[in-house]
Amino acid sequence: MFKKSMMLMLAAATLSLAACTDPIEVRSDKFSQYPQVHTESYYLKEWTRVQEPQAVRVGAGQLKVMIPIRNLTDNELQLDYIYTFTDPRGITVEGPSSRQFVRLPRKGIGQIEFTSMTATAADFRVQIFYAK
Repeated sequence: MFKKSMMLMLAAATLSLAACTDPIEVRSDKFSQYPQVHTESYYLKEWTRVQEPQAVRVGAGQLKVMIPIRNLTDNELQLDYIYTFTDPRGITVEGPSSRQFVRLPRKGIGQIEFTSMTATAADFRVQIFYAK
């Protein structure tokens, strides 16, 4: 009996070690951070998810940017953001802006939205941080 239980424990240990060779899966979310959007805090990276930014031309060719951002926490988040517009080479043509405010309801989605002043803007950058 002792020998049989020892064999079962050895087999279970071998199987459990064999399962450890697989890579550990990371926690995934269908929304990911985008290269134009930077969060200034490790916790904001964990507590928020940025959906794909939408940029469209409006009016006289200005660039209008809309960025949905989701709050993963059970608390309301109050955030500030600063945006900058760049030309096709990545050189700043407008900005940085003054601090703008956005409030995200608990477990809710808010939107960051801004528009360039001129048609020379081809891309943008946004920095998000806790509101002061």
